[in-house]
Amino acid sequence: MMMNKTWFYRTLLSYIPVFFIVTSLLFFIFFQTLSQESKKEAAKANQFLAEQALATVDSALQAIDQKITFEILNNSNFSYFFSSEENIAARNIRMINTIHNLMVTTPLIDSIYIVRFDDSVVLTNSTSYTLESFPDRPYIEQMRSEPSNRWSDRRNYTEFAPSGSKPVISLTRGIPIHSREHGMLVMNVRTDSLLPLLSGMYNPETSYIHWLDRQGQDLLAAPGSESAAPLPRSGSSNEVFATETSEYTGWTVQTGLGHGSMFQLIFSLYNVWFFLGIILVIAGIGWMIYVTKKNYEPIALIISRIQAFSKRKHNELPGVPPGDEFNYIENTLENMFEQSLMLEQRYAADLSIKRKFFFYELLEGTRQVSIDDWIQEMDAFELPRTFGTQFVFVIEIDKYTAIKSKYSAKDVSLLKFALSSALQEIAQQHKGTTWTLWKTGDQLCGAWQLPLDTEEPDHQDEEELRAEEALNNLRAWVEKHLKFKVTIGIGESVDSPDALQDSYKEALDAIGFKTVLGGNKVIRRSSIVATRGELFEHLQLIYSLVQLFRVADEKWKEVLDQLFQEMRRNLLSRADTENLFSFLIYQLNLTMESMAAESAELWKKEALPKLQQQVKTFETIADLQLQLTSILDTFSIKLNQLRQNRNHHSVIGDVRAYMETHFANPDLSLDMLGETFGLNGKYLSKLFKEEYGVKFVDFLMDLRISHAKQLLLQTSLPVQTVAEQSGYLSPISFNRVFKKATGVSPGDFRRQNEKS
Repeated sequence: MMMNKTWFYRTLLSYIPVFFIVTSLLFFIFFQTLSQESKKEAAKANQFLAEQALATVDSALQAIDQKITFEILNNSNFSYFFSSEENIAARNIRMINTIHNLMVTTPLIDSIYIVRFDDSVVLTNSTSYTLESFPDRPYIEQMRSEPSNRWSDRRNYTEFAPSGSKPVISLTRGIPIHSREHGMLVMNVRTDSLLPLLSGMYNPETSYIHWLDRQGQDLLAAPGSESAAPLPRSGSSNEVFATETSEYTGWTVQTGLGHGSMFQLIFSLYNVWFFLGIILVIAGIGWMIYVTKKNYEPIALIISRIQAFSKRKHNELPGVPPGDEFNYIENTLENMFEQSLMLEQRYAADLSIKRKFFFYELLEGTRQVSIDDWIQEMDAFELPRTFGTQFVFVIEIDKYTAIKSKYSAKDVSLLKFALSSALQEIAQQHKGTTWTLWKTGDQLCGAWQLPLDTEEPDHQDEEELRAEEALNNLRAWVEKHLKFKVTIGIGESVDSPDALQDSYKEALDAIGFKTVLGGNKVIRRSSIVATRGELFEHLQLIYSLVQLFRVADEKWKEVLDQLFQEMRRNLLSRADTENLFSFLIYQLNLTMESMAAESAELWKKEALPKLQQQVKTFETIADLQLQLTSILDTFSIKLNQLRQNRNHHSVIGDVRAYMETHFANPDLSLDMLGETFGLNGKYLSKLFKEEYGVKFVDFLMDLRISHAKQLLLQTSLPVQTVAEQSGYLSPISFNRVFKKATGVSPGDFRRQNEKS
């Protein structure tokens, strides 16, 4: 009996090394998984950084672009400089003063000069030159022969030969603005002046940003250097985690982790851990086979092998007595517990960032979240599980550029913190819950959750009014205590997480009316839509025309004819007519720029100049209708020929036909279409937008709303039934989308058309 127990214990102890091998394997798998998850989170954070950096620089450059264009169009000194017959000194002085004022009010501008072609004179902010003697003459000649309205790539600019050159980006505007007949204005921004815009967005010790122009040059590189100063650890060996290209400038932003950071070190060990895990698995299997085989050998041989193993383990683990293998296991588990505790502490520290990133994904619509997903995420974020009813609001700081010039960066951050804190306090006073996120430097986005006991429609309306009143109180408090003003845009209330992106777009749309209504206001998007009147009807016709034209539906001609009939009926003035059709051209231009490159090029080369010319020179409405119809019809034919030559034209056509047939299916989605037609969902979305210049979700919404209009006008079905037959399971979602598209609720739409 004793002999059997001894054999049992020895056999059991012979498998102890397998236990150590398996434990080590789990240890390495744990760190390998951690490495992968860390890499995914780093990629998401870098994507967010790239988008934020791109939005910040684009916003700054667009502001300069708009200001320069506005000055050329409205400042009489420009026309005086090119047309006045007074003495040259008077013209130059007035123009130099104008240039100086532009540079003072826009600190990013480094230099401005204006070229007059009639007498080949170049005027800077300090003196004048002849075109032949001006150091920047090659660039002027290039822009004159190959005009471009976009920001230039990085180039070296020299005004005074002794002072040397400096790297700049340039914006060129013709005078007049569209023809460059009399001359041009060139505005230069030093590339190193863009660095302060980005300095607060990332830590150069752990991350880097590369800003590449269309030629692949690094805009942020120091003069004569290939690396982005002052961005250390941005060498070519770093992995690029995120790449974003600006539709406005055509420049590309690349972000990633700097060489030598902790995350980079963890990622570099991924392959080592992987192969070490394979080796451990092979070693474990081999050891089990080896020990099993040896157990059939004489006992003496087994004992000698165990003794040899014990000695070897003692040498590998200093401080652990022979035969004390359990102490080794205990030490290993203690190390694993310590690592787990460190991960929990890191998770708690990063929870706030993860909340903001989750909210960012909801606003951008890059992540679809169901109610079940919402509950799971809220549990992780330690927030209320019930979604209830929420709306998105956007708080925009008025005259933000002036505030930044008045206060230091630290003071501006403190003012923003005070604004965020005041928002949270006021929300708590009104029993509301808010999410907040500084989306851009001057815009604080938030979602306001109404009290969870809000169920009755009348009660919900009352709570929405209270929330709007609370935001108005916040606006007044900011004006009184923080000494600056804000404008607040409010979107419609929604009852599902995936609809927050629509409410966010409505809030941004409301903010856009600040230019008309003025700042320091609370603007609700629905109240603006309700007051648009006949202008809104004209705009709706324009939206319908653009939607039909981009998908090659010949009904666009009927809509265009209807638009002209409405204009004749309302007796629009020439100025109103020009504005209306300029808006039509603008909407068409936005659509065409979203299509494939060859389609956009054809539009800019053939259709766009002709349309702009006709809108300026027409004499009668009848002539304008005839010319616009002819130009658009000719372009439509050529556009269809381009589409038919593409590889996926027939597939995308089938996708569109499938959507037009099955739009009432509430489960219709990119994933469903991808499975049906054998394409990746994201790739299918990209092809669809290039083909028709519209997103998949917007095209699907247009189909559903058009069908809903027909049912409301031609049948007496209840609104809930109309919603279900149009692809909407929730009447609330249907009402919100319908009101956003038409400006009125489904019931009001039916009643208005019954009266007419």
